[in-house]
Amino acid sequence: MKQPLSLLHDPILTPEQVAAMFGLSPRTIEGWRQAGKGPEFIELGKNVAYRLSAVEAFVAKQTRTISTPKRRRVAQGGAQR
Repeated sequence: MKQPLSLLHDPILTPEQVAAMFGLSPRTIEGWRQAGKGPEFIELGKNVAYRLSAVEAFVAKQTRTISTPKRRRVAQGGAQR
């Protein structure tokens, strides 16, 4: 794996490096980016990069002290599944 670039003491990561940090595929990170759900990113021409600080901030926002109950889906006609 390539070492992250350093820009003003805040390492720059590739989508592949971010995916590896989370144990996910780069396609999942891409999907998060397109949906506006993932860490803040930088566009460098056609390339995408992430500041380590942005990834750390994203993780901090995901921290929970209690699980959120899953919502029940309601089928058409009003019957709950």
